[in-house]
Amino acid sequence: MIDFIIETVREELASNQFLSGGFILMVLGSLLVILRKIPDRILSFCKRRFTASIEIMGDDTSFRWIQTWLAYRQWGRQIRQLTVVSKKRDYDEDPEKEMNVLYAPAPGHYLSKHCGWPVLVGVIREDKKIDNMFFGFRHQITITTLFRGRVFLESIVKEAFETYQSVYENNIEILFPLYGDWGVIQRTPPRPLESVILGDSVKDRLVADIDHFFHSSNWYHEKGIPWKRGYLLHGPPGNGKTSLVKALAGHFKSNVYVLNLSGIQGDQKLVELMVGIPARSILLIEDLDSVFKGRTYIGKGGSSKDENTGGDITFSGLLNAVDGITSQEGILFFITSNLKESIDKTLIRPGRIDVQLNIDNPQTEQIERLVYRLLDEPTDINVKKMVKELSLSNSSMAEVQNYLMKHRNGFGKDAKKTAVKLRCKEVADAKV
Repeated sequence: MIDFIIETVREELASNQFLSGGFILMVLGSLLVILRKIPDRILSFCKRRFTASIEIMGDDTSFRWIQTWLAYRQWGRQIRQLTVVSKKRDYDEDPEKEMNVLYAPAPGHYLSKHCGWPVLVGVIREDKKIDNMFFGFRHQITITTLFRGRVFLESIVKEAFETYQSVYENNIEILFPLYGDWGVIQRTPPRPLESVILGDSVKDRLVADIDHFFHSSNWYHEKGIPWKRGYLLHGPPGNGKTSLVKALAGHFKSNVYVLNLSGIQGDQKLVELMVGIPARSILLIEDLDSVFKGRTYIGKGGSSKDENTGGDITFSGLLNAVDGITSQEGILFFITSNLKESIDKTLIRPGRIDVQLNIDNPQTEQIERLVYRLLDEPTDINVKKMVKELSLSNSSMAEVQNYLMKHRNGFGKDAKKTAVKLRCKEVADAKV
């Protein structure tokens, strides 16, 4: 049967020129397609077999390591296409006289060396669009090397991290959502814990609690408890709630991720931002009572917008992001609020918020410590007089500090006068 079919096809091809010509064209076309794919397959095989590469995405923390490493490479000084990256600024630098920036390679491909071996560096920048709307840029760096393996690439990442640490040593980063991803808006020296003056050993208890948390990851995992810790700092404005968070970040060398709920487009984007926070970081939501009153979103001018939404974020979406299955472990979650009573109890229940601290107006002992800290030449007589008067004013720490900074070279007769002004201001605020 098969022989008959083959013989029939052969006779048709021999007797029909159109059929035989079409068959020949079909065979030649198939061969051309196969031949065209051969170089790509050979190239793909060679890449898999003889090269090693690594990709670093722009929204990952390591992107800043690699970018800084590239800027400090010797060959980088010969590149003519550059990207400017702001560097840290020290206290004694004049921003108008001293420019402190890094020059990293602009998008393109560059040939470099690491440990005497050639590497190809690709810097990629693409438009980030959703439904034809521009949402910034998507950045990526690729590093490719020939006849080397994973260990070689790991040594590049390690060197990049060490370079980054040396450039931004002892600095913390403040990050903010920019175009849907976390972006560094400030690199700043850590604020000393001693500069935040609180009473009743609040700082000591808080530092001990956080230190115990960071060293208890194994215990949390063994007991099946999510490894995260939540804190609520509440009390009158101007008493150092945010300053305390920043000082704690410097003490534990943790970066601060500031979450502005009104600027996030939807629950899904909130979850994506939460997933992007690495362990040993601080997540800060400031003045929650100005965004949600209970479960009601407060719009501009204090008007409520919708019972369950904060901008495009629902209250249930906020709860899921903080304590849901996608919430990150190993982070410190801080909420600040001027009015604790305005926060829905489900958000600050145990498990979401583990520690609640009332940061109230300063007491006599706190004011005295602040006076001795800020004044250049304090005298015991003037200090006691000023502390006594300011203690009666029930002023916030910010108000007391503002006055002391204006009179840091000394004060005397103005003490009682200033205290009276502060008390009058308090009465006026209460009538508003």
